[in-house]
Amino acid sequence: MNKSDLKSLDFAVDRLFMKMFKTVNIEIGTECQKRFDFELPGVIVDERCSKFGSKYNALSISSENLLCKICGNFVD
Repeated sequence: MNKSDLKSLDFAVDRLFMKMFKTVNIEIGTECQKRFDFELPGVIVDERCSKFGSKYNALSISSENLLCKICGNFVD
């Protein structure tokens, strides 16, 4: 997913919380998300990509597979 797709999903979640709590103030919607420990899709995707990247880097370093080593250079 690209950044604009993630921002669209984040916006939809923000609006959902605003409608659920009948407010037009985005700060109240954001505070409700924090209180319910609800993370935006953009944050979740970033965390999962980082976790995958770190696991893949560890694998590519210890692997003898040439393809894994080459692809490991492109993972953040």
